[in-house]
Amino acid sequence: MWTILAIAFGFISLFLWVQKRVTQNIIAEILLALEKGHNLILEKSPLLSSSFSLSRFQKILDDNRNKISSLESEKTQRINEFNETLGGILDGSLLLDFRHTVTFANETANQLLAAGQSLVGRRLESVLDSAQVLEMIDRVKTHGKSEKAHFNLLIESSKYDFEITATVISDLQENNEKLILLLLHDVTKIKRAERMRKDFVANASHELRTPITIIRGFCENLLEED
Repeated sequence: MWTILAIAFGFISLFLWVQKRVTQNIIAEILLALEKGHNLILEKSPLLSSSFSLSRFQKILDDNRNKISSLESEKTQRINEFNETLGGILDGSLLLDFRHTVTFANETANQLLAAGQSLVGRRLESVLDSAQVLEMIDRVKTHGKSEKAHFNLLIESSKYDFEITATVISDLQENNEKLILLLLHDVTKIKRAERMRKDFVANASHELRTPITIIRGFCENLLEED
């Protein structure tokens, strides 16, 4: 009698232990699927406790996966729209990682900095020799605030003036790595107009000083005669 009870107790204990292990494994798989956003199909097992609702957990997993898929699709769409927007900008636009490697460049930037060749995969230092710009980018990486700088480019033996704006952006990479957005704006005509204005003011001041000096001398002579 006692032998039978001992055997029965042993079987029950073994069953409960196996049931606990199976339940723990399933819970671990559920948690991993929730964390990674993986799809998981739960299968019924006779070893599971009747209080353990597989259908409820399956619904949670499915809802979680659907939300993640929706967010991933939305993010991909945003990235594509952002790249299309940058590609359509007339000014030069580039995206750099924090190692200064170009991850995106529109056609204008390719023409300005690489004679039409793709800049993607190249380091900015290899195509833009400007200590001022590189120092500005380092400050932007450190402080996270947008900054502007100016630099010159020699294109077909002519010097062009550019204003470059740098800012840090995020949420464009799957690994959430931050990027640096550079916008290159041609300000050659503006700079030229400023130089023309300064030259005009300087020349006008010189031209005005001459007759004023003559008139002043004439007036002084009249006063002396009186």
